[in-house]
Amino acid sequence: MKKEAFLAGAVEADVALPDGVLQLLAPERRRTSQSPLRITAAAQVAASFRTDRGMRECPGFEVTITGLHQPCLVLDPRQSFWWPRTAQQWADAPTGQFARIEADGRTMHVVAHGGHWTEFIGVEFV
Repeated sequence: MKKEAFLAGAVEADVALPDGVLQLLAPERRRTSQSPLRITAAAQVAASFRTDRGMRECPGFEVTITGLHQPCLVLDPRQSFWWPRTAQQWADAPTGQFARIEADGRTMHVVAHGGHWTEFIGVEFV
């Protein structure tokens, strides 16, 4: 029941939350017969998050939600990212290119697929 409510975005805050935290927990609310989950506390923390570079300590919030056995960790919405964050940004991202050079003539972006389990042996420039 709690999982269904969470997945449906039925989450409401009983405490003040930093901008963007509730939107990360409940990006879209769908109609559900489930009672909403209640956020009863939020504390700023530094926590380990899984990234494409392995586990990294990042700023976040420890959010206490009714019905959950332990607090939920939410990455701080102000944390900057280098990858597209929205569906439109992904759609606008160039595809089929191996690399591109920025207008400054010095910055190159190389497309590399894989995850934090991938071992990159090296890069060769010709």
